Amino acid sequence: MWLDADERLDADNLARLSALLGTLRDDDRRCFTFRQRSAVAGQTGATVVDQVRLFRRVPGVRWEYRVHEQILPSLRRDGMVPAPTDIVVDHHGYSDAATLRAKKARNRRLLDRQFAEMPRRRVHPPNLWPEA
Repeated sequence: MWLDADERLDADNLARLSALLGTLRDDDRRCFTFRQRSAVAGQTGATVVDQVRLFRRVPGVRWEYRVHEQILPSLRRDGMVPAPTDIVVDHHGYSDAATLRAKKARNRRLLDRQFAEMPRRRVHPPNLWPEA
């Protein structure tokens, strides 16, 4: 499982995580999505996205992309199947306006670098949740 330093699980979501961990088997081929809820400076409400947060450690599975890194494409190539959960992660990294500006500038530099190295490859991740 992964969390960034600016993310938290409240007590209810820790209990949900504990219950989920108690159901896992050694041969499980699922990877689990959590909801990430981000407060964004200057916006009312929150941005909510589903992200794979819990998965088996598998040799050869690697994160992809420099910005908004993704693990799901690599997990899928290994035969893992995404499974939704009701676990919510609260992300606080965009709630401060100055921090948000700095992150946007950093992301722009990283994307420019990625595009320079791979101009024919898409810079943004493909749609990872195709319609069924």
